[in-house]
Amino acid sequence: MKIKNSIILLAIVSLLCGCVSRPVIKKSADFQMASVQSILDRSEAPAEKTNAAPSAETEKPDEPVLPVKNLDAPVEIQTTEKVVEEVIQPVTETYKYRVDWLKIPVGYVTFEIKDGQKFEGRNIYLVSMYVKTNAFASKIYKIEDKYTSYVDRETNLPIKFEASRREGTYKKDARTIYDRKTNTAYFENFLDHSKKSYPVPEDVMDPVSVLIKMRTGDMDIGKHFVLNIDNNELLYKIHAYIERKEVIKIPRIGDFACYYVQPYAVLNNNKYDKGTISGYISAGPEKMVTFVEAKASLFSKMTATLVSAEKT
Repeated sequence: MKIKNSIILLAIVSLLCGCVSRPVIKKSADFQMASVQSILDRSEAPAEKTNAAPSAETEKPDEPVLPVKNLDAPVEIQTTEKVVEEVIQPVTETYKYRVDWLKIPVGYVTFEIKDGQKFEGRNIYLVSMYVKTNAFASKIYKIEDKYTSYVDRETNLPIKFEASRREGTYKKDARTIYDRKTNTAYFENFLDHSKKSYPVPEDVMDPVSVLIKMRTGDMDIGKHFVLNIDNNELLYKIHAYIERKEVIKIPRIGDFACYYVQPYAVLNNNKYDKGTISGYISAGPEKMVTFVEAKASLFSKMTATLVSAEKT
């Protein structure tokens, strides 16, 4: 059985713009709710207070005697200009999802977001996505992929996107650089040495950088988003409509207030009809996907459920 990984990736990406057991939907929020942020906070050790209060008996050192200056003398003013560079503390967030096919565990998808990084003199988010099948699924069709996006912290748009794919016998090591001045993408495949360039929308994103763009947008019931995604050198328009807000229960993690989204993709002005996708995005500031369900003829039904969130 061959599972086409690009469709799995597109399924997860579609929900970003916008497990073994299915989350339980609760219609009432009259209880203590967890959030992805609270889980992240728990992963950080509390800082110890080391600054002791100053003692009242501490003697002040003798102040130096300053020489008396001529007050009638002209005042010399010296100015120095100093550019203060923004210092961003390195922080890493890791979100792990368990992927099930027809309720059978087949692997994991992991997102890693590193803040406080530098690339070509610019402050960036380094965002990585890892897709890996487990031992059982690898006997049928092994997948071991890594996608990395270098996202400009000022514009929240990608500068560079790297893909390393190992899917069965298929291999691909490639890089795409986005020139924002000319709105051009420069693609290079390091295995077959092919190169090409193509025009892109000014706000184009790769599949992974959507994580950052999503956090900066305002979400509310009834809102409609349209995002331009460059995936496998093809330009998709992802339409996402926030239908409602619900509380769902993720097994072994907790209850989450989430937005329900059922996005769809448009390719070459035609609706991408390889299947249907739906899922839940947390309503907190982190705006992370908590659960995804994708249905298609190739794999009937596949789900991805958040199983852990860490911050270091």
